[in-house]
Amino acid sequence: FQEHKLESYDEEARDCYRVASIPQEGWWYARIVRCIDKKTYLPLRTEYYNRTGTLWKVRTLDGVKTIKSFPTASRITMQTIPTGTQTRITLSEIQYDSGLPDALFEGR
Repeated sequence: FQEHKLESYDEEARDCYRVASIPQEGWWYARIVRCIDKKTYLPLRTEYYNRTGTLWKVRTLDGVKTIKSFPTASRITMQTIPTGTQTRITLSEIQYDSGLPDALFEGR
């Protein structure tokens, strides 16, 4: 269960929904704030706050491509703010409708 609050604002000249979420007890993060692009619905920026209210991590979608009319994240960065470290994931050769059989995804 999560409690959500919606605000509208611009992030880096893009029209975004700002959604603040309070996860249920037991989660590491006490608050998560997402900037969701109003056109693509992709979470362009996600901020993770710990229980003391300190900004702990920031995830950004640094690269977005349109593949077969689907807006798709192609580069994702996760920064750990207190340590100043980051991890970047770059996705290439992204495919949709690649012909995988439905049975591959069915429970047995």
